[in-house]
Amino acid sequence: MKYIKAGAKVSAKLTLPKDLQWKIFGTLLDDLWRKTGESSMTHEATVTSDELYTRLKVIVRGRDIDGLVRILPELTPRCIVERVGEDRRNAFMFFVFYQAGAFLKKYPFRAKESRKKAISKFLSLERHCELYNRENFRALQKLNDWHERFLNVLEQMRADIKRVVGECPPDDVFVRAKHGPGASVESDSSTGEVTAFFKFRNLPYYVTPNALPHAIETISSDERWMGALDEWYRHRCDNLYGPIDLEDFWSRVFRVHSFSRITTVPKSFEIDRTIAIEPRLNVYLQLGVDRYLRACIKRSWGYDLNDQEYNQLLAYLGSLYGGLGTLDLAGASDTTTLRCCEMLLPPAWYSLLLDLRCPSGVMPDGDSLVFEKISSMGNGFTFALESLIFGAAVRCAIERTSSSGPSAVYGDDIIVPIEAYRYTVELLELLGFVINEDKSFGSGPFRESCGKDYYHGIAVRPIFLTKKIQNLSDLFYIHNSVFELQRRLPWAWGVDFSETLALIRKYVPQNYRDQFYGPPSESMDTYLFSWKKPRVGMEKKRGLVKYVYRLTPVAQDFERLGKGYHDFHFRKLMASLGGREQSCPWEIGKRTPPAIGNVFSITKRSRVTLKCTRTRLPQWG
Repeated sequence: MKYIKAGAKVSAKLTLPKDLQWKIFGTLLDDLWRKTGESSMTHEATVTSDELYTRLKVIVRGRDIDGLVRILPELTPRCIVERVGEDRRNAFMFFVFYQAGAFLKKYPFRAKESRKKAISKFLSLERHCELYNRENFRALQKLNDWHERFLNVLEQMRADIKRVVGECPPDDVFVRAKHGPGASVESDSSTGEVTAFFKFRNLPYYVTPNALPHAIETISSDERWMGALDEWYRHRCDNLYGPIDLEDFWSRVFRVHSFSRITTVPKSFEIDRTIAIEPRLNVYLQLGVDRYLRACIKRSWGYDLNDQEYNQLLAYLGSLYGGLGTLDLAGASDTTTLRCCEMLLPPAWYSLLLDLRCPSGVMPDGDSLVFEKISSMGNGFTFALESLIFGAAVRCAIERTSSSGPSAVYGDDIIVPIEAYRYTVELLELLGFVINEDKSFGSGPFRESCGKDYYHGIAVRPIFLTKKIQNLSDLFYIHNSVFELQRRLPWAWGVDFSETLALIRKYVPQNYRDQFYGPPSESMDTYLFSWKKPRVGMEKKRGLVKYVYRLTPVAQDFERLGKGYHDFHFRKLMASLGGREQSCPWEIGKRTPPAIGNVFSITKRSRVTLKCTRTRLPQWG
C-alpha cells in the first residue's frame, strides 16, 4: 500500500452512487430494528413497530421522497411518546423511532421548494408582526391595566430589563464591536472574501443612514483604523501630504445603503431558514451591542449566552424528574416586533437599536419590504435582544406564580419550572410570539434544549444527514457520527451499527482506510474512528510513539497566490493591540488568552486545501 507523506496535499477521487443517502438510511434501519425483537415492548407496540419498519423500508426501496414527507409527522417526539407511552422501559423504542424520523429530515432533497416555503413563511410572519404592531398589542396593554393575573406585568418586565442594561447605552457600547463571520450586502460570499482582512480592506463600507453617525464616531476613536483609512484615501486621491477634506473623506469611505438582502440557508428538506444579509458596518456595530448585552445578562441574571451546557443540564433534569419544562418558539427572530421592543426597552436603547437595524429588505424576487420586526436572523444583536426579552418574561412568570427552581434562557431555548410554564406561555403569546408546540414540553418524559434530547434522563439525540456526501471529509463525518452514536447509547441496549459502518467504509478508498484511522476525538471529519491499535513510529528524543494520520484543511496564505495585497495598515486591524483584546468596563477581570499563530496572515474562505498531517497519541493504549 502506498502511504501519503505528512504535509502532502490530498485529493482523492471517489466513486459514489447518487442514492448513497438512501443506501445508508436503509442499512441504518436494519441495524436499528435488529434489536427491537429483544426489547420489552407490549404486543401492541411490537405490532406497531413492525408496521412502521415495513412502511419505511418500502419508502427506502422506492426512493420515495413524498412517502418520507408523509411519514415524518408520525415520528416527532410528541407523537412517539404517544405511540410508545411514558414507561422508562420504552426508551429504546423511543430512540429507534426518533432516529428513523431524523436521519434524512434535514437532507436537501428539494432545495427549490424548501426555499419557496421559507420565503412564504417569512412573509406570513411579517403579516403577523404587522397585525401585532397595529392591533394585537392592545390585548396585553388592556390586561396589564385591568386583569388581576397580568396587572402591571409590563412595568415589571420593563423595570427588570432596565436594571440589566441601564437607562441609556454607555458611551463605549461599541468598544467590543467586531466583524461577523458571514457575508454582508456589499460582498459576495462565493469569493471567500469574508475574513477580517477583506472586511476592513474592501471599501467603501456600506451602512444605513441612521447608523452612519455611530460608524463615523466608532472609526474615529480607533487610531489604527483611521490611520489605515487615511493612507488608503491619500493614495486614492494622490494627496500624500496635503490637508484632507473630511466631508469628501467620509463620502468615499462609506456608501449609504438602506436595504438588507433576504436569502435562505438550509434547515430541513421541507423548509429552509430565512436570514437577512445586512450592510457591513451595521453588523459591526450590532455585534458591539450584542457583546454588551451578553455580558449584562450574565452578570444580572446568570444566563450565559456563550455556553449551552446549563440549558442541556436542565433539560436532562426536566426529563428525569419532571420539575422543569422546555419551551421553543416558532420563528422567534422573525416575531420580535417593533411594538414589543417599544413597550419593554428603555427609550434610549430602543432608539439605538432602531438606528442600527435595517428598516427594509429586498426579497429574492427583487421586491422590497418594510420590516415590522425589530430585526431578523442575520442581524448582530437579534440573539441577545430576544434572550433579554425572554429572560424578563421567564423571571416575571416565576415571580408571579411563586415558583421555585432554576430557569435558563438561550435565545428561544427556554427552560422554566413547571409551575410557571403555563404563565410563561401566555405571557410570550401576549408579547406576539408563537409557541412551537412540537418542540415544547411541559409534561411527559421527554425534554430537548440546545442540541440535547433526553427521554427519562437517557440521551436520545439522533444523528442527521444534512448535506450531500461528496468527498472524503463527508464520508469520515457520517461514519464517525454513527460510530459516536453507537458509543454513547446505553450498553444495555446492545445497539450495533456494524453494517452501516461497513457500508460507509466501503466507499472510502482502501489506501485511505488503512492510513487514516484513530480513536474517537473532537475532529469528526479528519479520519475514521476505530478501535484498531494505533500505528507506532520512532522519533528522536521520544523513542517509540503512537500516532494517527489526519486530513487537515489548511487555508492558503492569500499573498502567496500572487494577488499583490500589501495593505499592512489594514492587516494590523486584524489583531488586537499586544495580542489582547481591549479591556471593557463591564468585563473587568476577565482573562483574555494570548493570540496564537500569525494573526496577520490573509486567508480566503474558499482557498482551503486538504493536507495529510501526523499527530502523536501519547495517552491512547
